[in-house]
Amino acid sequence: QLFFSITFYLVFILINRSQDWIKIVLSIVYPIGMFYAAATYFFRLNSEAYYSIVVPLFSNYTSAYQQNYAYLNGFMNGFTPNSAINAFYIICSIGIVMSSLIAGDNKNKLIKIGLIIFLAGAILMTGKRAHLMFAIVAIILVYFMSNKKNVLNKYFNFLIIGIAAIIVFIIASQHFPSLL
Repeated sequence: QLFFSITFYLVFILINRSQDWIKIVLSIVYPIGMFYAAATYFFRLNSEAYYSIVVPLFSNYTSAYQQNYAYLNGFMNGFTPNSAINAFYIICSIGIVMSSLIAGDNKNKLIKIGLIIFLAGAILMTGKRAHLMFAIVAIILVYFMSNKKNVLNKYFNFLIIGIAAIIVFIIASQHFPSLL
């Protein structure tokens, strides 16, 4: 909480001095979400680090029993006391990357698609399906409302992406039972 209090205080100072505050906020939120996604992968692969770093760090927030139960049942908390907080930070980064793709910023398009896959994998590890569903619905709405041209092409792209998402969900649910 101290980290985010300081971060938001610094953002407030920067916003007061700049007219271009949206880019400043996005440039701060994006790396925070990337950090939490990377922490989710790291602690998923290294349970000893999770039990020696995260569990004692957040012992005042939630019990070690609850954190152990969540971890053993496939709910990855990452570097947060629970998976819902972790999923929120990661979803914010997914929204930022997707909005830059929808806006037509085709620079580093392949890297952005890779980041979306990386972030979506971290969300799947948290087991927070609702966070992911709301983000997907929001992204779809923004995608269809962003430009009225090429509507048929958008529907075709949506159909392909939807089929791919269903296939990924079926495969991921076999590896992460918390998705079901």
